[in-house]
Amino acid sequence: MLITNDRLRLTGISGLDTNTLVESLMKAELTKVDKMKQQLQILKWQQEGYREMINVLRGFKDDYLDVLSSKNLITENNFRIYGATAKINGIDTDAVKVEATGTASVGSHSIIVKQLAKNEIWESISSVSGEMLGSEINWDNLKKGKTIDVTLDGVKKTIKLSQDHSTLRDIDALTADLQTQLDNAFGSDNINVSNNGGKIKFVAEGHSFKLSDSVNTYVSSLGFRNNQANSITGGKLTVPLDLSNGSFKVTVNGTEKTITLSESAVYEEDSLDLLAADLKSAINAAFDDTELVDVRIEDNRLKIVSYNTSDEIMLSNGETNNVLSKLGFNNNIKITKLEAAADISISEIGKEFDIYIDGVKNTIEITEEINSVEDLANVINSQVSGITVTADGDKLVFSETNGKEVRISNSQPQTLKGLGFENGDTNILDLDSSLSKAFGITEDTTVEINGVSFTFKSTDTVKSMMSKINNSNAGVTLSYSSVKDKFVLQSDNEGAANKIKIDPLDNILFDKMFNPNGLTQSYVIQEAADAEIVLDGVATKRGSNSFEVDGLKYTLNRATGDEKVDIKVSPEPEKLVERVKDFVNAYNEMISKISSKVNENRAKSGKYEYYQPLTDEQKKEMSEKDIELWEEAAKSGLLRNDSTLQNILYSMRRALYDGVEGVGIRIFDLGITTSKEYTDNGKLVLDEEKLRKAIEERPDEVAELFTKKSTIPYTSEDRKTRYNENGLSSRLLDIINDNIRTNVNSKGYRGILIEKAGIENTVSATNNAISKQIERQSKEIEEMLDRLTEKENNYFLMFSRLESMIQKLNTQSAFLTNITSGGWQ
Repeated sequence: MLITNDRLRLTGISGLDTNTLVESLMKAELTKVDKMKQQLQILKWQQEGYREMINVLRGFKDDYLDVLSSKNLITENNFRIYGATAKINGIDTDAVKVEATGTASVGSHSIIVKQLAKNEIWESISSVSGEMLGSEINWDNLKKGKTIDVTLDGVKKTIKLSQDHSTLRDIDALTADLQTQLDNAFGSDNINVSNNGGKIKFVAEGHSFKLSDSVNTYVSSLGFRNNQANSITGGKLTVPLDLSNGSFKVTVNGTEKTITLSESAVYEEDSLDLLAADLKSAINAAFDDTELVDVRIEDNRLKIVSYNTSDEIMLSNGETNNVLSKLGFNNNIKITKLEAAADISISEIGKEFDIYIDGVKNTIEITEEINSVEDLANVINSQVSGITVTADGDKLVFSETNGKEVRISNSQPQTLKGLGFENGDTNILDLDSSLSKAFGITEDTTVEINGVSFTFKSTDTVKSMMSKINNSNAGVTLSYSSVKDKFVLQSDNEGAANKIKIDPLDNILFDKMFNPNGLTQSYVIQEAADAEIVLDGVATKRGSNSFEVDGLKYTLNRATGDEKVDIKVSPEPEKLVERVKDFVNAYNEMISKISSKVNENRAKSGKYEYYQPLTDEQKKEMSEKDIELWEEAAKSGLLRNDSTLQNILYSMRRALYDGVEGVGIRIFDLGITTSKEYTDNGKLVLDEEKLRKAIEERPDEVAELFTKKSTIPYTSEDRKTRYNENGLSSRLLDIINDNIRTNVNSKGYRGILIEKAGIENTVSATNNAISKQIERQSKEIEEMLDRLTEKENNYFLMFSRLESMIQKLNTQSAFLTNITSGGWQ
């Protein structure tokens, strides 16, 4: 491998393979670089291993030696585990929940809950958006029999106009018609329809109300599929399109023919019209019919249209050199007959559908009674030109289309738009609508809520307005109920001190939200109030339903009237047993992880050789899985017999078994001993019964054994006295801090493992012994590569000169040979 293999070199002119020669000369040198890189990788892996151990120690510390952890065994309160019961007349009650903390005392208490603390709650007096006002009426869309769907409180019904309002054009007649139909559907006094300045207004006070277009499926009643046509359209054509000697089949009313294209049937983008003409000619010729189909190109796609809408035409794959897919068509694609049996029974006045002729829409409206298919055909013929529709018994037949594409589809209902509304309009407030649309706010408005000022623009949405309030420090939450169609404003906290204050009180926005109809009644449905209780015979108040007194956390759930809740606080030794048990298990897990690193053997790749990090060249010859397995083996045993880790294990074992000065109990008195199995590496073994007995009989001594604090500070030089005075938890904490402490001591040092390997996301990440070794090694590798690059260049220069000399000698030799052979005249 060459160092500068990316450089352009002209070598080998004289016959020498210079690259190979230089590569051979450099091979031994590059082997040194590989070894240096392997040493660098080992340093990185060792650092990873140490950091893994740092995290193991830190995890144990955070869980069991941190005063902020609920699982810690370093604070006295965590050894005082009590349970509290709440009963009324000897029966458990949920009116009050009581939880005993570590500062509680064994004993009895009582509480009477006269009144719960309450949030202040405002609610809109009436529906915010109970009315719906339409836009300008389009009378042309309001013919007799036209329908809309109305949903009231989740019940949907279809409303049909009973008069031809397109000719009447009288809004009072229209509102009267709508009112009658709505009353018939939902009963009177539920929905009110009125004329509001020439526009229709719906009011459904206290109800959810929604308008939507009626679903139009009339085409299926005529026997046709929606969008059924006398044509098929293929997919996009890919050019150049080579169809040479290609074939496909065409079947017309059961008669099958094979269409074979010429050997020169190759088409570019500018000759696709020629393709259409060629296909039309070939298909028509195959059936001896000049007007069987018309073939067109539309948007780079082939469209085939039948002349006779009573023909059923199918395209299928050719048996040899099939090109149907190249033409953009699926196998067995069909043009179905444009005729069907029509169901006249539902051809009511007001029904409509669309007929597209070569893309031009014609809306067919049923404006008179239909008694036969012939009547229906006459209605269609009177509203469309260019084709003829006839009746054949109960069938509706489209004929005389003359190659025009005819498509039949359900029309898009326009009745709702005619009334001035959009599909889906509802009296439920749209939170994404602007304040202008929702409340008629036309300019900026400013309001203070509990002293916090808000300015809202008319273009702000209702949702954004609510978010501004809810994400502020106003201490309230604004919500909207779509069921009630009302806003609710609630103080976040309970208590009389948490009343809601709005300034100005008559702000236009809040008026629209909470008093949309200008009523005189109050929108405050619950006033803020303190909890009123009698605690241990003393009447008092609290600003919250949750509070703590004398180490007991009370949660008030409901008032108890004059009934007293009796509370009893008792020790719960079983919970402390579980806490100590969890501590022992976590300690054993920590010891196991550290021991596994200390005792792990280095894996050998042979009888004497250890697995080493792979070189770049070796990785090129291996799979990712093989690389992963190799590196796993190479990482093993790098911390074997590490003195720092060994000292941690020894120190922890000693810390647990040395007596604590002034405490008359040892850890083995709690039923905690060391495993006798050598392979357990000092793990603890717990006798739960012995632990339970010690906790029940000597609870204070058990707590002191773990939690006793020395009067000597951690920073003192007198570590021996501190060690003797400290309880077990503080001893373990000191050992862990000595090794993973991130702050420096008076001598400027961090913890031993931190000094050695550092930890991520701290100053020590790069300021540690191994990182400095890595930096030095990386620099040495860089310097070595610079020297080798220079050496390699010298080799190439040397061989270049050698080649020049050889070339000169070859020239001279050829000259002499020429003379001696008589070639010189």
